[in-house]
Amino acid sequence: MQITYLFDPLCGWCYGASPVLEQLAAHGDATLVLAPTGLFAGPAARTMDQHFAAYAWQNDQRIARLTGQPFSEAYRTGILGNTGSLFDSAAATLGVVAVGLGDPARELEALKLLQRARYVDGRDNSSLQVVGSRARNWPMRHAACGRLTMH
Repeated sequence: MQITYLFDPLCGWCYGASPVLEQLAAHGDATLVLAPTGLFAGPAARTMDQHFAAYAWQNDQRIARLTGQPFSEAYRTGILGNTGSLFDSAAATLGVVAVGLGDPARELEALKLLQRARYVDGRDNSSLQVVGSRARNWPMRHAACGRLTMH
């Protein structure tokens, strides 16, 4: 059985689903195929403002209660509190895709590391520099995955 998972790396609900994804990936009878959508990329990106930050934090707290996934104060202040910054999933989507091209078996691990960088460490993975710095630490066979660029 193949399960195709459509997601956006900056989606809090997708982050909340991470433990279930790991269980699916470990299940011997199922193949998990990741398909990042870029839901919040390019024209769908938005500027972080106080209203969106409050809306996101309210949802994040609900996700945390339902799933047990942590949303740290570093995330709240460094990401949601960074008004005027761009909420754009293009860089994180590119990072996941790059890993998948180089070593598909590591794609879920890369997604998990990017989500942890954002929601726990408070790192802005809307930034290509942040995603690129994280990518250099990913165990991959394809050397080009450590050098991310967008055109």
